[in-house]
Amino acid sequence: MGGFALLHRRQGVAVDGPVATALGVFRDMGSPAAIEVDGEDYVFRYFPKTLDPRHQFLDLGAGRFLAAVGTLVYRSAVGAEALRQLAQRSDIADELPRCRGHFILIEGGPRGLRMLRDPSAAIEVFHDPARGVFSTSFLAVARTLPRRVLRRQEAYEYLFHGHTLGTDTVIDGIRRLDEGEQVAIGKDVRVHQSGRPVVPRPATGDRRTLAGKAVDVLSESLSEVCTAFAGRASLALSGGYDTRLVLGLARRIGVMPDLFVYGAAQSPDVVVA
Repeated sequence: MGGFALLHRRQGVAVDGPVATALGVFRDMGSPAAIEVDGEDYVFRYFPKTLDPRHQFLDLGAGRFLAAVGTLVYRSAVGAEALRQLAQRSDIADELPRCRGHFILIEGGPRGLRMLRDPSAAIEVFHDPARGVFSTSFLAVARTLPRRVLRRQEAYEYLFHGHTLGTDTVIDGIRRLDEGEQVAIGKDVRVHQSGRPVVPRPATGDRRTLAGKAVDVLSESLSEVCTAFAGRASLALSGGYDTRLVLGLARRIGVMPDLFVYGAAQSPDVVVA
């Protein structure tokens, strides 16, 4: 997936120590060497994917850059090529509805930076509002704190559910960015809602027409993803609805994927597959 550490240069607050701490966390996780960007008001460290040779960091010159964490597909392109196409647009935020995948987009320049996420906000970003620290790594943020205090309610939620239910985390002072939240960093740090509706307006029409439109939209999305990877696709197949639908869509757009099943040999899912 890759990752990043981002620190705001607050008035009179040294960032060298926290940056070194965050770098140590990623190094201990086996991440590749960081790509370093130092802006006037921020310090940004980008860690490429470990097992994927495609860089998702684009140096635009004059201190400007565009980077992605996760998997970004845009106009049937992936990785650096997707970023190059996005960089040609007047405002990448306007292109988010055309982007596929689970990703975080970071656009930076000498005097500022902004962070955009896919509509589902599938990749977590952890944030220490008091110190202006952001990272995809919870540990990287936690270890920059002078002391760590457990939040009782969130600890119970994590123990019983495997995750916390709100934007607070198990450590006091660290929050998760909420769904739809974007980040802008300049002299100040601004975390704000994008204002874009997560759920589209209800469609109108009869059932058959709506079903046809849904199949067309899904086919277009899958076609862009498969084209980005030159038609190389592996799909799980079971007796369930989701995998059968994706296989049907792949066949509809002319892609013949490799298939795999999972489970015991005589389980209903494997037999049906």
